Amino acid sequence: MEVDYVTKDFHRVLPRTPKRAPLRISRTNLRYWPSPLCDDDSVAFFFDVIQQPQTLGFELRHWNGDLFHTSILDLTTRNGQIARIIDTTLMWCLNAIAWIRKSGMNRPTASIATQPGLTTTEAPFIEQAQRDGQLYITQPYELYSEENHQAWQKLYQRMLPRWQHYANPHFLEGIGSLCLDPNRVPRLEDVNRFLRPLTGFEAKAVSGYIPAFLFFDSLRNRQFPTTITIRRSDQLDYLPEPDIFHDIAGHVPMHTDKLFAEALVRFGECAHTAAELVSGIRGRETQMHCLTSIIKAMARFFWFTIEFGLMRGADGVKVYGSGLLSSYGEIAHAIEAPEVQRFPIQLEWAINQAFKIDHYQPLLFIVDSFDHLFGLVDQLEAWMKAGKLNNVAPGEPGVNEEDLKSFLHAELG
Repeated sequence: MEVDYVTKDFHRVLPRTPKRAPLRISRTNLRYWPSPLCDDDSVAFFFDVIQQPQTLGFELRHWNGDLFHTSILDLTTRNGQIARIIDTTLMWCLNAIAWIRKSGMNRPTASIATQPGLTTTEAPFIEQAQRDGQLYITQPYELYSEENHQAWQKLYQRMLPRWQHYANPHFLEGIGSLCLDPNRVPRLEDVNRFLRPLTGFEAKAVSGYIPAFLFFDSLRNRQFPTTITIRRSDQLDYLPEPDIFHDIAGHVPMHTDKLFAEALVRFGECAHTAAELVSGIRGRETQMHCLTSIIKAMARFFWFTIEFGLMRGADGVKVYGSGLLSSYGEIAHAIEAPEVQRFPIQLEWAINQAFKIDHYQPLLFIVDSFDHLFGLVDQLEAWMKAGKLNNVAPGEPGVNEEDLKSFLHAELG
């Protein structure tokens, strides 16, 4: 039977990992497929395709346009054997092959994928890590595609003149200290080699969302949870979630500054204070209300300082917030747009101000220095202990169950 191999980017299926054992498949086992549709030719097609080392999955398009696709890892076990014949995914795959052949399509189509890369929301490696419950991961640098490196290059090159014009001098010094390659996605081990000696901070690769306490606790331990995927090269201004450019080119240069780094550590310590305080609150309803309010207050403070903060300096107001430092459009908008409200920061305003993440920020706060920022974190903790964060104004951001659990079950040793 002739096989029509179609080479294409097949982003949303899982690649065979480099350490995966060779496939050991028995044709005999597949012949016992319990369906009148499945015949020897269909089994032979499946057998021939799945053994190809570059095969990442099947993409089978019916005559009416319906599409069935699945991953190599959904069809095989971890030690390289074919999945059990009763496995639902395998059953559907074989049935789809047979059905296509019998419904008038001469040759089913199998996808033999090129390197899927580490593209935001399209990275099989990340999908697998999340499925396996792996929060902290290693950076599989060999998985980055040329498109990924092109995306980094485009982002970095277009941000350089904007940084020079709008970024605060601490950031500019930091980006120079990290010696980032403007043409290639950075290796975290290289970033940490320059970062650790300066402040003790390090970038730590994660597979995605980090519950609130774990994130803040990482800062306390001088570790910054870092996303390793990168946005698409043809969608540089669309960011469905943080990526490595936001984290490494936006956040990490600030971590080279000792005063800023100490403010982050102090903020992480506030999370421990919060967990200790709520653990002593009696009454489940009261406890959950207070914890939700405290997390909301901490998230707002982080948003209006670490993510979207402005700083007053000798050359006027400059940007130090990473959300602005990694945004080509908003970094200029934050400084120049007349409709943006810019005020000297007051803690009571910041912790009670809701925000939305899907548009440019209309309200921004200005600090005088990182000493000033550190003092604000001290004040935040003092207000927390005094109960002033227990009833902040409602509104965004939302606090999910994982965030609440992370504080309620926090290890405080």
